[in-house]
Amino acid sequence: MRNSNQISKISAPIVAGLAMLASAPLAHAGLIIDSNLSYANTSVKSSDTDSSTQIMVVTAIGASFTNNLQVGWSFGYLNSSMGQGASTTKSLSGTLMGPRFGLFIGKSQNWSLAATWLALANSTYTATGATEEKWQGSGYCFEAGYGPEVAKNTTVGIKILYTAVSFSSSTNTSNTTSSVSYSFGGMTPALYLSFRF
Repeated sequence: MRNSNQISKISAPIVAGLAMLASAPLAHAGLIIDSNLSYANTSVKSSDTDSSTQIMVVTAIGASFTNNLQVGWSFGYLNSSMGQGASTTKSLSGTLMGPRFGLFIGKSQNWSLAATWLALANSTYTATGATEEKWQGSGYCFEAGYGPEVAKNTTVGIKILYTAVSFSSSTNTSNTTSSVSYSFGGMTPALYLSFRF
């Protein structure tokens, strides 16, 4: 029963996204490929040096309607590491995906807003001296950015990303799954590359 419930949770957002695209007026749609690359690094110096690094790559494929509305599917990869002193290191890495809705703003459509429901968030958590854990959950991501057209069908710019993910289950190396209440989130700048056809 657990396996069937997990399959339902995974397949439901995918089916919903495909149905959403299939029901749209594709004859008047244009293809859009958006990619965001964000990187952040911080450090705190005291008796030890604590640091954190975050890399996130997100690519969305979808269609645009009425010249400014975007509907598509987002695929993301996250890698976040935290070093505490010289001996303790924690890391979180995995994939994030789900349906994405966006909007181009302005006469030249250089400004953009987008929101993604991260229906499928699967990550691996590791820490020095602890066993590896597989986390599952969901979340959302908001984007706001500006990007002028630099060549035909090509836009380059910058964005601000706000991501929030809640993890509700954790599976250890013994394949034991437990309910948890973990989270990941933050606001980061990103480089933005878009192809619009």
